[in-house]
Amino acid sequence: MYWKHIIRTENKEWKDIITFRDYIRKHRDARGTYEQLKLKLAACHDRIVYTKLKGPFIQEILQKATKR
Repeated sequence: MYWKHIIRTENKEWKDIITFRDYIRKHRDARGTYEQLKLKLAACHDRIVYTKLKGPFIQEILQKATKR
């Protein structure tokens, strides 16, 4: 199953997605941690639980990325 999203570019959710993506691209250690988390959670087989369990890590990265 493929998930497709339509999000307006001025939407906060879109800005968070781009902020997270850019941070992960620039920070190898965070990228590796995220990779390991996703591999660990892949066995879950429940999309809602998988997404919920990734949430704290994503929020942590967004806080780091937006801290100025």
